[in-house]
Amino acid sequence: MRTDAAGVTNPAAGVMATRPATAPIAAPSTEGVPLCSQLMVTQVMAAIGAVAGLVAITPAAGFVTPAASVLIGLGVGVVCYGAAQLRLRARVDDALDVFAVHGVGGAFGALATGVFATTAVNAAGFEGLLNGNPGQLVTQLIGVAAVGLYSAIATGTILFLVNLVTPIRVAGDVEETGLDLAQHGEIAYQP
Repeated sequence: MRTDAAGVTNPAAGVMATRPATAPIAAPSTEGVPLCSQLMVTQVMAAIGAVAGLVAITPAAGFVTPAASVLIGLGVGVVCYGAAQLRLRARVDDALDVFAVHGVGGAFGALATGVFATTAVNAAGFEGLLNGNPGQLVTQLIGVAAVGLYSAIATGTILFLVNLVTPIRVAGDVEETGLDLAQHGEIAYQP
């Protein structure tokens, strides 16, 4: 349990300790996977890895130790990279890997909270799987499933309603030509 100089419990101290530790760990782990498979590492990968680290630690901040946040950062980098590769193979149109990073990374972080949570960090919280409470992982899994279902239904409904007003996708030939030319009448990038 974290206490301040006056002996008052401070759950925010866990947040302050875990957040800075996770993003710098996730960025290199996102880059490490392509290095192992002999692919080029890019600045975008590093940025995506850092964002994935922040996304994954958000549900866990204030409930896990700094050491656990490092493990969460390593894990989310690998998991989000794998999700991004699946998206490429499935040919899904998600240019910024929003689902691979925020959806998969957030779910990973929520589940990792159920594994690593400890009352040593936040006395008002619950113990996780590694501290003898497998029920917390089940609770986190139910929460992830409920949020996933809600998000899928809400997103589908919003896309359906927007598509009634204006098309969500442009024609294939317009997309190939480039939206800058089709919608603005000029070329944004010169070869």
